Amino acid sequence: MPGVDWGSVPDWLAGLGAISALLFARSAVKAAQATNRQQTAQIRALEESEERRRAEATARYATRFVCWISGWESEPDLPAVVLVNSNDVPLYQVTIYVGTPLGCAFAPYVHVGPTEGRRRMGRPTRALRTLVDGQDFVALRDSGALWTAMTFRDANGHWWSRSPIGLLWPAEDEASAHRRCRDAITALPGEPA
Repeated sequence: MPGVDWGSVPDWLAGLGAISALLFARSAVKAAQATNRQQTAQIRALEESEERRRAEATARYATRFVCWISGWESEPDLPAVVLVNSNDVPLYQVTIYVGTPLGCAFAPYVHVGPTEGRRRMGRPTRALRTLVDGQDFVALRDSGALWTAMTFRDANGHWWSRSPIGLLWPAEDEASAHRRCRDAITALPGEPA
């Protein structure tokens, strides 16, 4: 083709170099985006792991504090509210709620120290025995009609509620701990409102 200037070899080499540089830049951008996505996922996983670790550390005292209804060794046919605090420190402002389908009662404690095994709690046990007076305790217990719940403050100052079905919930303050506990109690089937 006469009259068309196809340029020189250096022009062609410069053009090929520019196209190669653009292709390389495109692949570098894609690689950087993939790296960013991977790092974002890793950071998210680390943040979730740290959040779980913090929640477990916050709940370390609360998870080791439980109560339930049982027969006692010397009186297996009578109800007893049994508690275990397997922490090395006491828990404070403890309120134990007990109930049957006929009603509920509560017993407050200033603190409950660590226990060596199970401890029968006198006040809630007496309240529960009053509630089940004249009824077959073993039948009530075996049917799941008896329950305990509680609120307390741990050694770090965090408030907690434990529901009648054993769920543990953090609370902002004492009032919200009791409200959460009472809401869980009234949500039980057959419970008085």
